[in-house]
Amino acid sequence: MPFTLVGWEESITPAGALTNITSLTDDHITETGDIIQVPSDLTKIGLASSYMLLNDRAQIRAPSMQEQVNLELTALELAAEPGSPQLIDNYFPQGIELEPGEQVEALIQAASGSVPGVILMWLFSTIDAIPPGKRFTIRFTAATAAVAYTWGSRGITLSERLRAGRYAVIGAKVMSDTMIAFRLIFTGQSNRPGALGVDAVDDIQAPVFRDGSLGVWGTFEHNELPRLEVLCVTTDSAFTGFLDLIKIA
Repeated sequence: MPFTLVGWEESITPAGALTNITSLTDDHITETGDIIQVPSDLTKIGLASSYMLLNDRAQIRAPSMQEQVNLELTALELAAEPGSPQLIDNYFPQGIELEPGEQVEALIQAASGSVPGVILMWLFSTIDAIPPGKRFTIRFTAATAAVAYTWGSRGITLSERLRAGRYAVIGAKVMSDTMIAFRLIFTGQSNRPGALGVDAVDDIQAPVFRDGSLGVWGTFEHNELPRLEVLCVTTDSAFTGFLDLIKIA
């Protein structure tokens, strides 16, 4: 299933009113200011989540929603990063329909204070069945310092060598001390599928991100691994992760 992860972040003082927050700088979609433009091939919202210490309310708005109501998020995490178990609004399998090219905004409301607010949104098209084959999970590590509230990529190192061939990723988990979320960058694929991160080995990750629940995230050759892209609360430089894989060729 083609899907991608996008989001917004800004430190604001909402003073009890819904307030727009700025889209995260992102080179794989069209975004500017508070706006994220809906890609022509990914026109449904599958998941959404919100993070803010003083979070009272969060909303996603798009012109096409105004025929009924805008999207009120109910999975409000009163923290800067995902908790355990992770809270997430799940709209699969139908999804929330958007229109290709329309402009989407995210808003947050808090009673007081000026703290960073984050809203994440997963866009998709269809849910595809995962390919046949034996599923397995492999561990990896990654380094290089992250910049707070900024997507940044780095290479990964697998804990074991893979047999020569092509592999499909059908789930993933990544851990670091201050992680909010992560994405995978596959060679030749424009979408950047991803998931909420964890900060402890015993954190409970949302099940939707593992074992084929979102179909195939992407494919890669054994000698051309996907890159890891992370979004963290502060600078962070050590990442441990797991890829759920199926060998397809």
